[in-house]
Parts: sequence; C-alpha cells; structure tokens
Amino acid sequence: MINPVDLESKIAEIRKKGLTIATLNGSFDLLHAGHLTTIFEASQVADVLIVADKIELGEAHDLELRFHPEHQEAERIGNAFIMRGEHSVLRLDTLTPENVEIIAEKHDLVDRRYNKEQMLAVKLRTRQRVWRNAVALTWSGKDVEPKEVAFHGDGDTWTFGISGRKIMLDWSTGKATFE
Repeated sequence: MINPVDLESKIAEIRKKGLTIATLNGSFDLLHAGHLTTIFEASQVADVLIVADKIELGEAHDLELRFHPEHQEAERIGNAFIMRGEHSVLRLDTLTPENVEIIAEKHDLVDRRYNKEQMLAVKLRTRQRVWRNAVALTWSGKDVEPKEVAFHGDGDTWTFGISGRKIMLDWSTGKATFE
C-alpha cells in the first residue's frame, strides 16, 4: 500500500522507471463478468497483477482461496498453473506455498437459474490463524509463454521481481517501493 500523501510522487517515480500501473479492487467472491472486464482492461495496460493479502483471525480456521479461470484446463508446473486460451495464455503462480495445499479441480457450479455445470478452480487451502499469501498472474499472447514472477520473503519484507524490475512490500508499514 502506498500512503495517499505520497501517491503523486510515487506515480511519478513509477512512470520515470517505465513501469505500467494497474489498480484493481473488489471482493474475493465468485468471479463474474464485471471482474473479467476490469481484469481485461488492466491486462491491456499492465505487465503483471500481484494479489497479496493477509488474513488474521483469533484462532486457526480452514481457509480457501479460489481462482476461476476462463478456460477449463490447467497445466501444472511446480506451484504454477498455465491456462491456454484461443488468443492468450494465463500463468498463475502461487508464490507463498508453505503449509498450503494447491490443487486445480472441477467442482459443481449452480447458476441463478439453478443450472448445474462443472467449473475449474485453482484452490489454495490451509488451516492457519494468520495467513499471508501472494499470487502472481501474468499473461501473454497465445504464441508466447507468460513471464514468471520471482519471489523472496524475508519476514515482513516481500520482494517480487519480473524482467529486471522489483517491487518490495513491507507488511509492517503497508508500503510498497519500486526499483
């Protein structure tokens, strides 16, 4: 997070380094057409989307994060999943897999008219009291492999890297810095 007071100078710093910026917000519920439109628009102007979240509860609970890709087949490579579409390729990297079960499976989905169909979900499951999680989504045209995001976590400081660029997230302050 960037302190709103520092936003104007941070944007100038990012643009000076030639980086692209996309902002997304919303809730973590079932992906719908509005989410897809927003993500598509971000994909037209950004190189990568990193989702970093923290869940902190009073006691340990079963937790699950789901991603529902458009295409219903996923190829697993380590902790990453590759989904190939007609025009593009999506790479979903689970960057913080410690104590997390990572699977891709189809499950029943019931729509508003009570029609049932199978939908692919990439699921991250864990049982924890505090869960800090990071997932990277990168995309490319159908004939090019999406880039992989590098991750290094050192306590409260998490560093993400792609194509020689770095973003450092400091969980203790909630601030992100760019190199």
